[in-house]
Amino acid sequence: MRRIGCRARAAPLNLVVICLLVVAAAWEVPAAASKVKGDEEIVFFPGLAWRVPGSRLWQLEIRGCVYEPESRHLALGLLRRALELKGVEIDEARARLLTSRARGFMVDHEGGRRVVVKIGSQSFNLGRCAKDGTFERLVTVPDEVVGAAGNGEVLAFSAVLPGGDARRFRGELVLVPESGLLVVSDIDDTIKVTDVRDRNAMLRRTFLEPMEPVPGMAELYRSWADKEQAKFCYLSGGPWQLVLPLLDFRRSAGFPPGGFYLRRLRWNGAAALDFLAAPRAHKQQVLESLFQRFPRHRFVLVGDSGEQDPEIYAGIARRYRDRVVGIWIRDVTGEGADAERYQALRDGLSDGQFQVFKEPAGIVLPGARE
Repeated sequence: MRRIGCRARAAPLNLVVICLLVVAAAWEVPAAASKVKGDEEIVFFPGLAWRVPGSRLWQLEIRGCVYEPESRHLALGLLRRALELKGVEIDEARARLLTSRARGFMVDHEGGRRVVVKIGSQSFNLGRCAKDGTFERLVTVPDEVVGAAGNGEVLAFSAVLPGGDARRFRGELVLVPESGLLVVSDIDDTIKVTDVRDRNAMLRRTFLEPMEPVPGMAELYRSWADKEQAKFCYLSGGPWQLVLPLLDFRRSAGFPPGGFYLRRLRWNGAAALDFLAAPRAHKQQVLESLFQRFPRHRFVLVGDSGEQDPEIYAGIARRYRDRVVGIWIRDVTGEGADAERYQALRDGLSDGQFQVFKEPAGIVLPGARE
């Protein structure tokens, strides 16, 4: 397929829109199908779709991975043994959960596969995935396509598979208007009890126990969605291999739909036990991209005190001070709101812009809809 480029930086808006229409037409490949084998699967990561300002066009963020599930009994046994050596007890019920939760790690990543998706009645060729099986594309479509595939809040799509393949691989994107409120929320110990600071407890909660929501957080987020028309992004240092269990958790716990931004991690025999290490660079990169992508939006940043969320969010707020409605940090370390750590982080921020809380009840967004 021939590539088409547009010099959008210096071009007037109408020329940019024309370029996007041409690119959108070039991406459409109605007759094509994804090039995946019968023993390979496609997982789509929940993402965002947003309107191009001043136009009838939308940009859709479609991300995911192609992989071949493997039983890998030896690898699963080694993982179980590693957990047991750390003092984690594994009974029959936990063993079943371990097999399910570790499934995403026990895969062969399939590079070079072509992925085609159907949005409404139209098909779009996303090209070939990377060597690690992941793919990430922006697809530009007109209002009519979004109207046919969306319900006003979420746009649904699916993979186009070769003839005779009756499987269904589906994805969803949250529709983001031209302006409004975006909530960027950490996951572990912010909305889901993970006990990141206790390594053994973290491993138990990640691989061996039902996922437990932080009390009150789902109700808080739903109130922001209802009263402030907020849209949500869930940002974590955890790996994409946990995206399916986390999606089930998001739905069952009642959190609003949102884009999921997890780390790209490839199984190397030990990485499963270190998947939450050093998430700072990943979170900073995602936050920067969101602020750049949505210049007309205001942001609420929600995290916890267990690792580096306070430092990451305060740094972003100093760069985009007028666009950050507030930073809310859940206190899981017992430091208290007046701790020296937080006093230093508040320097350069507005009064009340950086808040620490233990219970979400009573949290109010100051001037969120102004």
